[in-house]
Order: sequence, then C-alpha cells, then structure tokens
Amino acid sequence: MSKSRYSGGIRYVMLIFSWSIVGFASAQKIKTVSLTLQTESVSIPFTRIGEIHPGLEIGFNLSEKVKANSTRRWNGYIGWFYHRDFDQSVYLRGEYEFSYPLKNTIAFHLPIGLGYMHSFHTRPVYEQNDDGSFSEKRQWGRPHALFNIGLGMSYLKLGAVTPFIKYETFAQSPFVATIPVAPRNFFKIGTSIKIN
Repeated sequence: MSKSRYSGGIRYVMLIFSWSIVGFASAQKIKTVSLTLQTESVSIPFTRIGEIHPGLEIGFNLSEKVKANSTRRWNGYIGWFYHRDFDQSVYLRGEYEFSYPLKNTIAFHLPIGLGYMHSFHTRPVYEQNDDGSFSEKRQWGRPHALFNIGLGMSYLKLGAVTPFIKYETFAQSPFVATIPVAPRNFFKIGTSIKIN
C-alpha cells in the first residue's frame, strides 16, 4: 500500500472524529478546554514510564458540580498517539472525573471513562494472492472499545490557567485477534483554560 493510500484512511477517520467533536461541542456549553502532550506505552501500569511514543489530546469540560470538598466533572476528549512498534491511533472518549482540592493550591483527580479508538498499523500490511504472491493490502484501520482510569494532580493558583499532570491506563479491546484486552498507559502533561 502506498503512503498516500495509508494516510488517506487516517485523514478519513480524523475527519469523522473532527465532525463528531464539533457537533457535540457546539451543542454543549463548554466550561474549560485543555491541551495535553502525552506519551504512551503498552505495559502493565506503572512499569514503563520512560518510553516515548508521542501523542496529543484536546479536552473540554461539559459540566461541573462544585461542593465544599470536591468537584465532579463530565469531560470529553479527542486524541492521537503514535507507537512505532504497533500502531497509531485516534480516539474519542468521555469521562467522569472526581477532583479533590487541597488548600486551594493543588487538586488531586480521579478520572474514569469510556471511549472509541481507531488504530492503523505503522507498517504496511500484506495479503496473499491466489497465485501465492503477496501484495499490500489497503488499510482502513481497526475499531476498539476503551475503558480508562487514572490519577492526576493540578496546580490551582494561576487563575484561569490550570497546569496538570496525569497518569492514565486505557483498557483496549480487542488488542489483536489473539489478545482480547491489553493495557495502554499514558503519562500526560498539559493545561486547562477556563472559557466560561
């Protein structure tokens, strides 16, 4: 498969994701927007933090309920990451986040959520022809369900801008045909900005 046919499939899926996000976000009153740099690994959680497989994530907060000792939020995200040995993926996910402030200086976060991911092999895929030869196969990617849980911390003293770090695990299903579920772990650094 040529590079242009491969990137065409990625552009098609990203276009669908973008339309979904724009449509969903325009129907909601967004409270904050976040931008995150992330690195991904396929491993048991907390065992491979140093690997660099780059990614980006854009998030938005749709609702927020503030109490004396906690805040609860509904968040939505669109993201991308590249793992050179396996795949590159785009995803769309939602989460419910518990947030606990400490003296209005830092806050601890516990997000839990569900989502959809579409992955593409990072290398060409081949299929065997009837005559025994091989040819590149057009790649449309593979769909996956996601379940995520994580831990995070943010700094609250900068007004409308809130920097944060997070460590999240995504349970991806299916991973490959012979492995029904596998963990993908993300170390994230980003900032959220209040817009409403």
